[in-house]
Amino acid sequence: RRLTNSMSLPEGRSPFAGVPPSVDVLVTGPPLSDKTTLAHRRLAECADQAVVLTVHTPPAKLFDLFTDVGGDVRTLRVVDCSGTGDDVENDRISLGDGPSNLTSAGVLTTSVVAEAEAAAGDGETVGVAVCSLSDLLTYHDAPRVCRFVDALSHRLGNDGFVVGVLNDLMHDASTVDDVTAEFESVVETRTTDDGREMRVPDADGPSPWRSF
Repeated sequence: RRLTNSMSLPEGRSPFAGVPPSVDVLVTGPPLSDKTTLAHRRLAECADQAVVLTVHTPPAKLFDLFTDVGGDVRTLRVVDCSGTGDDVENDRISLGDGPSNLTSAGVLTTSVVAEAEAAAGDGETVGVAVCSLSDLLTYHDAPRVCRFVDALSHRLGNDGFVVGVLNDLMHDASTVDDVTAEFESVVETRTTDDGREMRVPDADGPSPWRSF
């Protein structure tokens, strides 16, 4: 069935307009709705130094994606827990254990965040994207993944933010609710006959669906 009640995002307008740059954001939706692209867009727009924890996508693709959304790869660091060992010679990639070792991922991410904070100037922001929470949830239960997100958020404090990616169709309602509760704002995505769409919360509830 064709989905209606949507519009195009005005040219030059941020897809995150209305979402304060310092808040933790969850990007959620079905597969192939460009959630990871939006997460990288959030980093490119709101973070002076960016860190991506990847549990699935090879790092080289993430650097390309960050460039595609207007980010400066000189500000990007990747924590690779995908198990692919891709581009390990790149000094902006920190190679971790596979996704089953969340403790190692947390320690390594914290270390890389410290590097990003050291590179950031006074008043500059560090953003961390977790791509994706659904991949972590295939190895760990929801409470442990939520604690991981909470620890990252507290580590960053007021000088940073977390953006998470969640395929909400992979999980039961209770798991989705638990993960959602860790974030201050939720951006929803969907696919239609016309392409990919998103909506963000505002003072009156969710915005209209907009293509992006």
